[in-house]
Amino acid sequence: MKKDRTLLLIMALVFIAGAVFADPVNPVDMDSLFDNANALYKDGKYKEAIGEYRKILDRDHVSGNLFYNIGNCYFKLGMLGKAILYYERAKRLIPKDGDLGSNFEFAMSLKESGPEQRPVNWFLGVMYRIYSGVNVNGLTLFLFCCYIITIAVLMAGIFNSRFKRLSIWILAVMIIILVSGITALTERISGIDADSIITQETAEVKFAPFDDATTFFQVFEGDKVRVIHSTGQWSKIRRPDGKIGWMKSDGLEVI
Repeated sequence: MKKDRTLLLIMALVFIAGAVFADPVNPVDMDSLFDNANALYKDGKYKEAIGEYRKILDRDHVSGNLFYNIGNCYFKLGMLGKAILYYERAKRLIPKDGDLGSNFEFAMSLKESGPEQRPVNWFLGVMYRIYSGVNVNGLTLFLFCCYIITIAVLMAGIFNSRFKRLSIWILAVMIIILVSGITALTERISGIDADSIITQETAEVKFAPFDDATTFFQVFEGDKVRVIHSTGQWSKIRRPDGKIGWMKSDGLEVI
């Protein structure tokens, strides 16, 4: 009898703890916040809409559509860097969304182009374009399936002599797919907490992290760079073309 009471007491305490520490905003309230933000956007109150969308983000409710809507708000406010930043965040979750792709391309066409910044590694550039429509989770699942197929073909070639010649060709193709896919995935993962967007109109990138250091090159609002290292108010960045320098950290934001 005492054991039963003890078990019931433990279950009651677990239930109470769950009620206390659970997210106070239920799905209905989240829908309400989203609807309110959308209504503000339609009324042209873009700053207020961003505030409502951020309430959702503050509760760790993240989605590609949410980032997309915030990007649209910043675009309407003329804050091109912020708009591109949130479009990039949305692309990581919904890379195949047609409206997102159109708005992103239009925003990119409006930014200051600056000097051409081709990727220093052409192979990575090709891999990025090939797998650009797949997010990290999708690419990981795809590579896992390719790995299973490769193992299956290899085993079939070993134990079935008739299938041996064909298996060699299939294995060659699968290895190419795996190598390219793993390269693209590694690049994606390495950039998750490093790829950033310039959010101010222009920024000077210097040879050293000092105000009086010589300027090496400039970056422009909406440019994508990779943060290599941060110290204090300075960030060491790399452009797609491989140029590296230091700029003030408040001029960029990590995707």
